[in-house]
Amino acid sequence: MYLANGSLSIYSRGIFKTDFYGASTARRLFLTANGYLGTAPAKVVVGDKMCLLFGGNVPFVVREEDNW
Repeated sequence: MYLANGSLSIYSRGIFKTDFYGASTARRLFLTANGYLGTAPAKVVVGDKMCLLFGGNVPFVVREEDNW
C-alpha cells in the first residue's frame, strides 16, 4: 500500500506486524471490574490492582503481599 506521498506504508513493509507481535509477546488481555480492556504481563492474576502513579502516564499492575 502506498501513501499519498508515494512512500510505502509501515503496514505493507511488515513493520507493523513485527512491532505488534513484539509488543504482545508474553502478555494477556484483561478486563477490569469497570469494563476496561487492556493488556498486561502474562503473570497478572485475578485480584491484582492497576494504579497510575502520581505524575506518571503509564499504569502499573500491583499485587498485595502478606509477608510484612
